[in-house]
Amino acid sequence: MMATPPGSACPTPSCPSTDRSSSKEGSGVPGQVPDNLLRIKNHRRQAENSVQLLSNRIALLMAEEERSQRRIRAMSQTVEKVQRCQQEESELKQRLQQAKQVVSQTLIANATRVKQQSQKAKQKLAAKLRQELAEKRNAARDQRVRAAALKTSRGMASAHAESSADMIRKQKNEWMEKRRRSQEAAQRKAEKQREERLMDEVERRNQAEKKLMEMAALEQRVLENLMQTRTRQKAVYHQYEKLFKDKVRGAP
Repeated sequence: MMATPPGSACPTPSCPSTDRSSSKEGSGVPGQVPDNLLRIKNHRRQAENSVQLLSNRIALLMAEEERSQRRIRAMSQTVEKVQRCQQEESELKQRLQQAKQVVSQTLIANATRVKQQSQKAKQKLAAKLRQELAEKRNAARDQRVRAAALKTSRGMASAHAESSADMIRKQKNEWMEKRRRSQEAAQRKAEKQREERLMDEVERRNQAEKKLMEMAALEQRVLENLMQTRTRQKAVYHQYEKLFKDKVRGAP
């Protein structure tokens, strides 16, 4: 509301009325017209000055209002940034948790698969050894049958029989030695395969654990960066809020 300029018309009895001024201006008394004209000019100038002052004050208030609006927009943007950072932090934690679960499930599945493969290899080796042993026993039995038949049919002499027995014993010993070497070779091969599978699984496990540690370190760095960013943004937000409150308290 505009204040009444000094010297302007007012409703109080002390202020000269317009009719009274008009009657004096038209009275024709010498010296009255110049005095009334001067007074009216002064009133008009005072009113114009008051209008100019009010106009300047209104302009200042409007500028202050615009600055306040800009500060409010800046603070709103800061709040939105903080909220986005919080949302990104939550999503990042969720993704990292999912990645940890995937790595853990993969390690468990690999360990189960290696155990199953080892059991199958043992069963296969045992079946192979049993088959070889049965074949060798059958061969030895056939050898003994043939030797006995040869001895009976020809009526071998005692010396020849002993020679045949020695030969059979020798063949049996050779067969036993061959069987022993075959079993040892098969065991060495199976052991080597188990060691290779074990080393391969250990390497894969180490790689997975290394990857998990790298992801955990990355998570820590990202969280630290986010916390630092949030701290800076909150500091700026509080600074803006304090400036805004101080400005509001200091406003007329």
